[in-house]
Amino acid sequence: MLFSIANVMCSQDIFQANPDDIYLATSPKSGTTWIKAITFAIVNRRKYKNNSLSTHMLLNSNPHNCVPFIENEILRTKPTYMPENRPRIFATHTPYTSLPQSVIDYGCRIVYISRNHKDVLVSLFYFMNKLGDESLGLITFEEGFKLFCKGYYKASLEHPIRIMFLTYENMSTDTANNMKNLAEFLGCPFTEEEVAKVVEEIVKMCSFEYLKEVNKHGDICVDPVFLRLCEISMILNLSSVKYLALLKDEVHYFSVSLSLTVWAISDC
Repeated sequence: MLFSIANVMCSQDIFQANPDDIYLATSPKSGTTWIKAITFAIVNRRKYKNNSLSTHMLLNSNPHNCVPFIENEILRTKPTYMPENRPRIFATHTPYTSLPQSVIDYGCRIVYISRNHKDVLVSLFYFMNKLGDESLGLITFEEGFKLFCKGYYKASLEHPIRIMFLTYENMSTDTANNMKNLAEFLGCPFTEEEVAKVVEEIVKMCSFEYLKEVNKHGDICVDPVFLRLCEISMILNLSSVKYLALLKDEVHYFSVSLSLTVWAISDC
């Protein structure tokens, strides 16, 4: 889902964070639906502990309904969350430097999942040129790279307690262990008893195969073609370096030094 520059600017001015909010930051097609489902299931798992699995909200509603975008939230006449619903979970495609100031000021927990960093970098380059003041001229690609490095990745190094940086490739390779680390970061770690059973249940419920199956019966509207592409990338088990090297525009945008730097981030 893409949002206009006006949406992003309005969210900066209007959206108000709560200190215990959780924000899931992604670029489009970087595992947004997946990380929404996983995070929602982790945070809300005790609400469904004694209920039938068939009643779980993820099995009856689109993950995008369970975790709204802040860029959409500002347009609602009725907020998604009632005051007693805490913590709130929101998603965003907005770059770190353009987040609503209250998210930064409150030190809210942010989970960033990235896939294919070079594509993200090119997109950010165009985004910042659209957002910027025309009187100041366009930024260069090298300047765009510096902005990229000042984003979620750099912020996660500077503030590891409140910003978690994940890669889609690592998540898909070892979902269970990454999910346990994510639960720790979110402040709701799995107990030993839950590790033995609940972790695998959530992995299964949030898998592409399961979401695709549920889509036949419920309100889940995940594109089967997109799910298939995700499955192919996992089956091929391409390393991020090999996958990134397939990008057609790499030579056009990236010098050798920039490629090596972004490769290092991709394999972290």
